[in-house]
Amino acid sequence: MLNDLMMVELLDSIKRGEAIDLTLLLRELRSKRVVIYGAGKTSQKLLELFGHYGILVDFFWDRGAEHIGKVNQISVLLPDFRIFGDEEKKDTLVIANAGLERTVNSIVLDLKSSGFPNIINGRKLIDILSYTCCISKIEKSDFSQDLRDCSRCTGFFEDCKAFRHMAKRHLDKRAVNGLCSIEIGSISIETTTKCTLKCKNCLQMIGKYTMHTDKDASLIISDMKKILGTAEFIYVLNLVGGELFLHRELKELMQKLLELDNIGILSIATNGTVVPDDEIFKLLSNRRTIVNISGYGDNTPEKLRANIDKFISKLKEYNVYFNYNTSMVWFEFEDFECKKRPIAELESIFAKCDFKCRPLLDGKLYHCDRDAHGTALSLLRDDGGSYCDIRNTDEKHLRERLIEFLDKQHIDACDYCTVSSEGIEAGVQLEKR
Repeated sequence: MLNDLMMVELLDSIKRGEAIDLTLLLRELRSKRVVIYGAGKTSQKLLELFGHYGILVDFFWDRGAEHIGKVNQISVLLPDFRIFGDEEKKDTLVIANAGLERTVNSIVLDLKSSGFPNIINGRKLIDILSYTCCISKIEKSDFSQDLRDCSRCTGFFEDCKAFRHMAKRHLDKRAVNGLCSIEIGSISIETTTKCTLKCKNCLQMIGKYTMHTDKDASLIISDMKKILGTAEFIYVLNLVGGELFLHRELKELMQKLLELDNIGILSIATNGTVVPDDEIFKLLSNRRTIVNISGYGDNTPEKLRANIDKFISKLKEYNVYFNYNTSMVWFEFEDFECKKRPIAELESIFAKCDFKCRPLLDGKLYHCDRDAHGTALSLLRDDGGSYCDIRNTDEKHLRERLIEFLDKQHIDACDYCTVSSEGIEAGVQLEKR
């Protein structure tokens, strides 16, 4: 029977660098009626992979079906488990692939309680199939894919072994011999607390700041050079806000970052409501750069919506690689209240957390935005134990501190963090006072 245990075993083999046999997996996928729960970006990638392996999909389930209609001529329906009889459920494979891991886990529980015996995690399946497909092309010297396309594969493409292999081969100008002692999947540079929106559930908690300022570009560059003097490669470097395009020194910041050889992809996060000058668009057209637009639909104030169309038009004019996500799901966090959880529970929360983006804020490298901004806003106690202080650690000791940081099994902020299992509407604005 096809299940998540098989997925985990295959992924463990990939991590160990072992060859994997997809015969049983593909036979099961081809022999059952396949339904994908979730019709977002990663499910479309899954559909593309299924085409490569000759796997047919019956239909999609999605809670936003009325806004989607069809994906590649395949119907998207509202989830309704009652349409299957008991025998049909046995012959049906449901792939749960909607949003973050916590959402997928909730869907899996609902499906199991409704009598579906064949359920697998879509993200794990994408990782297995895409890795196998790409590694096969690499071995045949037939990998011609734009590495930026990897951002459309899974939400965590920086961890993909195939992406990492090709990123270093194509993007690192230095000769790379042997294994690097420190490699970092991704870092998110927090560039500004200025924003055009006032989102109710902003992960960076921008609405809680009383002063909204840009972070000094020269200090950010200094921090990054210091990190890269210790870490041999960073696969994805994210630039985030607030709203990034409000930063007054963005041109200089991007120019300097793009000059750093041992960075793979520079990923730009924006809500698309600010149209920068043409010099910025020229930088955005760099082959190492991706622009990710968060689309909030009617939650974006009407006076700003026309700017999004202008922004996208300029991206196309300058042939900028971009993704426009209009089907985002956010999650709601409770206030900062200590739960006094045992260490084993904190380690479990940390291991399963979907929000570890490694933000670099004011020279300190954290594991998550909640810890970074909670500490900056004095909502969490700053004891120096949860982050790596890049700016105030000498180069002699930075490698040791960075390794300690990357090896952490939990942080104190985990004991102050409770997040909803159900998704909420993205980009809802705070009421005007």
